[in-house]
Amino acid sequence: MSLTLDNGHVYIEIEPEHGRVTRFGHRPLGIDLVREQRLTENFRLLVPLPHWRGHYIKGSEQRLTEAMVSEAEHTATLTWAGLSSSQGKFDMVVRLHIQLVDDDARFSLDLENHSNLVVEEAIYPTLGGLANREERDQWRL
Repeated sequence: MSLTLDNGHVYIEIEPEHGRVTRFGHRPLGIDLVREQRLTENFRLLVPLPHWRGHYIKGSEQRLTEAMVSEAEHTATLTWAGLSSSQGKFDMVVRLHIQLVDDDARFSLDLENHSNLVVEEAIYPTLGGLANREERDQWRL
């Protein structure tokens, strides 16, 4: 069962295993941004390695370790701890905060890096499977 935020205007659904945003839309305008479920994501971290400058840790491949949702306040905090990639394990914790306010969805990210590596870039929210190019003038991310 997915985690849901909905304030009557904006809605977001998050799958509980990896914390990927599987639906994101605006009811009054009839906009549903995420249509292709195979492309859903949440965050990416650029963590260069000595042998691979373009090494990314993809949030969509991480197991969600905690999810706190407040339906009354239209907020969620998603936590991933102990990240990994094909290159190994990384002592990092990511917290993605989501808040719905009127017609807006607000995202913020906290990162705890307990490794000896530098996180050069944090990309969030990453939304895969965006659809309906005819409505792109109404998208405000």
